[in-house]
Amino acid sequence: MPNSKKTPVQEALIGLGWPILYGFSGTVAFYFLIFRGPLNFPVMHRYFASHPVSIVTTTMFFVGASALLLKLIAVLRNASALKVPLLPDPPSGGQRVSDANRLLEHLSKVTTSIGNSYLGRRLREGLQFVARRGMADDLDDELKYLAEQELSRQHQSFSFVRIIIWATPMLGFLGTVIGIAQALGNLDASELASSADTAMDKLLAGLYVAFDTTALALSLAIVLMFVQFFIDRLEIHILDEVDALATDQLSGRFQQFAGR
Repeated sequence: MPNSKKTPVQEALIGLGWPILYGFSGTVAFYFLIFRGPLNFPVMHRYFASHPVSIVTTTMFFVGASALLLKLIAVLRNASALKVPLLPDPPSGGQRVSDANRLLEHLSKVTTSIGNSYLGRRLREGLQFVARRGMADDLDDELKYLAEQELSRQHQSFSFVRIIIWATPMLGFLGTVIGIAQALGNLDASELASSADTAMDKLLAGLYVAFDTTALALSLAIVLMFVQFFIDRLEIHILDEVDALATDQLSGRFQQFAGR
């Protein structure tokens, strides 16, 4: 039977694929509402559909928002897993190290979503450490190491969103450059002398592009930034609870010498 386990590269591509797919779908639905739906107002056309830079900026916003929504769903699922008891209570005299494999088997019987939660993964990795070493003397240090690894993974999980938050204002500044270049390119000295109103209209059209695209990009980036901050704080709070629960369920659970 071929090995169906995905490589890290495949997992990364899949992780990026869903936000991009949902983001593009959200963008299509949003512009449908602008052109054919209840959002068909001049101000919406001006800020969201007046220039290709605005459309690209909006698309990036929806991709980033989709990534944050998927992240929030995952965080809330991990929060709900904290309420489920995953391991039985240890005996009063402490558990034998050889029982680690039995506890791993017990842990594998819980539902996949709970078993793959932050708490389920922490308990499984702690028990695997005990089973592999045949002793529990360094389990507390291992739990601290696992907590540090989880924080590192948590920080890396926002990398894609951080890139979008960084790139969105850059698109706004690009729109500023394009708009100013358009305004200066449309400025004709002879037309300015003969028909000042027409020349000023062309100049203002370019300036509208310059400032509207920047205003849109900065506004959307700020929204993403605050939502990311909220989810980040929520996830860190959950990880603190995971640390406490894992320590409570594993630290001191086993007898300190193998074979006892």
